[in-house]
Amino acid sequence: MAKKYSVIVEERAYNDLRDIFIYIAKDSPLIADQIYDGLLEQMHSLEEFPERHQVIIIVRDHEIRHLVFKKGFRILYTIRGNEVHILHCFRSEQNIEDVL
Repeated sequence: MAKKYSVIVEERAYNDLRDIFIYIAKDSPLIADQIYDGLLEQMHSLEEFPERHQVIIIVRDHEIRHLVFKKGFRILYTIRGNEVHILHCFRSEQNIEDVL
């Protein structure tokens, strides 16, 4: 049986989600709902095997991994013990250094 992790969505990641939703909803509330729900679903999929995604940077001894959603969004997270901390969610074309 696969080990289960607790997924903790940090406040700044929720803020990122809100901003994405608001931006997309200006043109299409339906698509905004779909993207929002899809991003949350992907975040919570990290309850199992969060190590499956690539480490992209190490910050203060923390491995930061990323999950790509629909080729348009990235979710940054780190694993601490039995917890997965969602750090940020942003458009793929944004520079990671600007987000961190």
